Amino acid sequence: MADGTNFTQWFPPSTSDLPTRHSYPVQRTLNQNRPEFQRFSAAPAPQVQGQYTDDDSSYYAAPIFSNPPKPPLPPKTDNGSNNSSFASGPNPSGKGIQAWKQKNPFFSHRNGSVGYDPSAENFDGLVCTSKECANIAAFFAGNMNEKADPCVDFYEYACGNYPLTRELPPNKPLRHTIIDTQTLLHKQIKKLLEESPKKEDKPWDKLAKDYYAKCLDEDALVENGKPSLRSLLRKVGGWPVLEGRNWHEFEMNWEEYIAVVLNKTGVTAIIFELTVSHDPNNSSKTVLELDQPKFGIGSRWPYMGGINDSMVQNYTELMIQTAIRLGAKEEDARAEMLEAAELEVKLVDFSSDDTVRRDPDRSNNPFQLWQLKQQFPFVDFESFIERVFDGIVNISPNDTVIIRELDYFKGIQHVLKSSTKRAIANYVCWRIVQGFSAFLPPKDRDPFYEFKANQTGMFNVPIPDRWEDCVTLSCMLIDMPVGKLFVENYFSEKFAMPKMIEMTKYLKDTFIDQLNELDWMDSATRQRAIEKAHAIDYKSGYPPQIFNDTWMEQSWGFKPTTKTESLLALTIRVKLSRTTEELARFKQPVDRSFWYQSPAQVDAFYSPSSNEMIFPAGIMQFPFLSTGVPNYVLYSMIGVIISHEVSHAFDDQGGRYDEYGNLHDWWDVNTAEKFYDKAECFVQQYQAEKIREAGGQTLNGRLSLGENIADNAGLKTSFRAYKSWNQENSGFQEPALPGFQNFTADQVFFIAYANNWCSVMRPQHIVQLINTDVHAPGRFRATIPLRNRPEFSEAFGCAKGTPMNPEKKCAICSNFYRKDNLGFLAEMARFIASLLVLSLAMPSSSFLFGGSSCGCSARPACAPVAAPACAPVLAPACGGGFAAPAYPAPAAYPQQSYSAPAPVPLIPSQGGSYAQAPQPQFAPQPQVAPQPQFVPQPQGGSYAQPSFNVPPPPAPQGPSYEVQPSSLQYEQPAAAGETLREVEEEDSDSKPSSTTSAPTPGEVAEPVDIKQLNLTDDEECNSEDLRKIITENIDEDLNSSKRLIQLAAEAKFGGRFDVICSSQDFSYVTNTELFCQHTKETVSCYAYRQL
Repeated sequence: MADGTNFTQWFPPSTSDLPTRHSYPVQRTLNQNRPEFQRFSAAPAPQVQGQYTDDDSSYYAAPIFSNPPKPPLPPKTDNGSNNSSFASGPNPSGKGIQAWKQKNPFFSHRNGSVGYDPSAENFDGLVCTSKECANIAAFFAGNMNEKADPCVDFYEYACGNYPLTRELPPNKPLRHTIIDTQTLLHKQIKKLLEESPKKEDKPWDKLAKDYYAKCLDEDALVENGKPSLRSLLRKVGGWPVLEGRNWHEFEMNWEEYIAVVLNKTGVTAIIFELTVSHDPNNSSKTVLELDQPKFGIGSRWPYMGGINDSMVQNYTELMIQTAIRLGAKEEDARAEMLEAAELEVKLVDFSSDDTVRRDPDRSNNPFQLWQLKQQFPFVDFESFIERVFDGIVNISPNDTVIIRELDYFKGIQHVLKSSTKRAIANYVCWRIVQGFSAFLPPKDRDPFYEFKANQTGMFNVPIPDRWEDCVTLSCMLIDMPVGKLFVENYFSEKFAMPKMIEMTKYLKDTFIDQLNELDWMDSATRQRAIEKAHAIDYKSGYPPQIFNDTWMEQSWGFKPTTKTESLLALTIRVKLSRTTEELARFKQPVDRSFWYQSPAQVDAFYSPSSNEMIFPAGIMQFPFLSTGVPNYVLYSMIGVIISHEVSHAFDDQGGRYDEYGNLHDWWDVNTAEKFYDKAECFVQQYQAEKIREAGGQTLNGRLSLGENIADNAGLKTSFRAYKSWNQENSGFQEPALPGFQNFTADQVFFIAYANNWCSVMRPQHIVQLINTDVHAPGRFRATIPLRNRPEFSEAFGCAKGTPMNPEKKCAICSNFYRKDNLGFLAEMARFIASLLVLSLAMPSSSFLFGGSSCGCSARPACAPVAAPACAPVLAPACGGGFAAPAYPAPAAYPQQSYSAPAPVPLIPSQGGSYAQAPQPQFAPQPQVAPQPQFVPQPQGGSYAQPSFNVPPPPAPQGPSYEVQPSSLQYEQPAAAGETLREVEEEDSDSKPSSTTSAPTPGEVAEPVDIKQLNLTDDEECNSEDLRKIITENIDEDLNSSKRLIQLAAEAKFGGRFDVICSSQDFSYVTNTELFCQHTKETVSCYAYRQL
């Protein structure tokens, strides 16, 4: 047996009180390598009455049970009898099985098989014997710990053996059901891409295979990896730290410089991010969006600790080591990369947290291009945009630009104005190198793996196999050709597509029924919600264009690569072509018929700006969707995914959009208030959960509120939809799963639901997840929604008051949002942001099945093994993603904005190269009264005259700006901005030397001598000038207050200043000669100059 050979033996009929899977003899062949599986073939034994064998089904896999799991019995009644929910039906004969087969709507002839087992009383004795049923039964049985009490800890009962039967790879902090499916998909794609070219291969098939093969050739990377990257850097002016004194400062402004970088590299998000997106106010049109980018570490919170934060220090060392390996002198690398890191910290300080960014109204700040100069006097957006679109789209000063983060741009304009071009170029080139680090030779990628180890605490772990990176690279860059290969070879379209259509109908109808039942929703809001639910567009499987040769030739008909072309050069060539096509969609009508996601991914998405659901082919496979398995399994797995996403159409993001995808406030205030009262129940319920692996730390019920309600609503909707299907097909008896004959269909439904969330992770990873991810860990996603369902307690006979049947339950149909004068979202986000600011020392990250915020997000972050998160130039804004990153996504493995198992993205994907299809007819958009458009007439009269006969607004009187919470008003800001300007002017008069020349790398402005300052003996504030700076720059936004005070103080006094701002009590110990603490309303700030 040591050689792994198989043996056969006869498996006699069971004689126990609870029979095993079959009461008839079969021949068993054991697979020695997979003891949890057996392969059965039809035995040459006498036929047993009721047994059915399909001629096309020669074998099937089945779980091994010494005894089948015994479900708990419902509680006994007062007279001592079992109040059993196990319905007993007539004992079927062969005729009954034949009748079952004729009425079976989803068992195909190829896989359809059913047997008879008298112990399957709850299924009229019918047992499914297809290999698909056996496989899913083995999956559930292998994860199950039948010794656990399902009424005490159902996760342990359903998933307790998952860590025992799964190996957690040493280089991964987490593994779960979705990651397992993603791993399978990657292996499937690996097999396809490694196949030898065929005569019938299309050019785009060959492109995918050639790209993968070139990626695997690490000998070529050793030879041309670094030269190719240095060559790319020279195309954008060179990396100063490498060029040393030979670097020539770019003559253009920094805005045009990053436009050149975008046009030559395809990287769209370094200092800020540019996208072409749907107009929130008219989703049939496209607009430009400018937003804060994802930063090098990935998570925002480490930067809040400043340059001395341990993770930021590790990141800085990564920058230094990378520069040295590319040829920089160590002394130069340490000085200049420290300066670049300090610049990034300053930029991040003005950025907003993801919890705040969930409010779509907050990010909808439309301007005309010419108006931006008034709001941001030190950023030349016109030069940037005109340079980017030069030769692609004609840009007009009247074009609409949406600024998603007002505070970010108001703040960074001063940072960049005071930064040298050398510092900016060093930072930008570092982000390019980071983004394309996967194309470096193996030994030069080591610093990125070391950085990841420092972040995750996973040291001395093996580096991932190269094929894993190359599959991910191929899936992201060559997404549609790779998706086509996957669909052709692995997608069960004939079963999956009709089944998804059928299930979607029941789930949507059930969801609408639940809307009609809500007693807290007013009739007008209910009607609008129902109209939106009816209007949702469901896209399943794959975009049909991938099998249109004309379209594929236009989009993917690239000139074949050669042996001499480097991997990086091929990547840039493809990437730039796609970027150009995406930019060309600006000013074009939105084509809602097309997809912006590859079919080869394990995920699901909802896009509020399109009001559409997307279910790629990659998730429509085992275990979520399998042909030949009962509906009580399908509805609990893929059905829960669908209904989870449907609920996102009505959550705190999706609920702001109407049925056309327009950002439109259509909720009644009283209805929203009632919802908030119900939502608070979920907040308290999740916050009461303590995590033993995290030292008793509790979940953040507010951070994960949206996803928690989606999980609960998804389970409720899917279970009711299954019951609706069952009622409409009451004459049809579904069979039991093999080995689960003694369970009820409802019990297996809930077991299957929990199996969506089976996981194993390293303890040090959990603390990070619960502090930053908008999803609860898998254990709680499996159990808490079940605790809230009375149907679960009834199915397993859980007594009232047991852990899985608590007295108090939370229930809601779907997660709408509360709207009041302040705006619930903004209020809650500020609260969470303040908590994050006050707990910077606490480690954080992201977790299971959820990623940053949503399935595809308006700009999905997508970056290489150590890359900047960079988004497609055009992608629909998305609501929820069902799955999530597999681990925190630092620079070494940046987060993907929601790709199910977060497959360690390797390059900045740009969304896809899609030709414009004919525009479909849509419902009429709401009419908006035209607003006057003013364009100041430049010299030479090159701009069109304004269409309204009204005098243009006055030109701004000098630089005037502020950093305040976001506002939709376009008035000239004042207060803080004017103060800052005055401070700078005073400093210029009194000490010109501090501003006339920029500091050299690593240095700061010379401190003003303490003897020249008018200091007092006040123990709280020894400088009235510093107090004035604090007073005039403090506001409710703690981060902007801190940065404005720091900038103004350093401009006035020189040297380095540290600033602490809080709305709570705080203590500190400093060693300084210049300091001041001052309180304004509820915010206190303390500023001091370092010695």
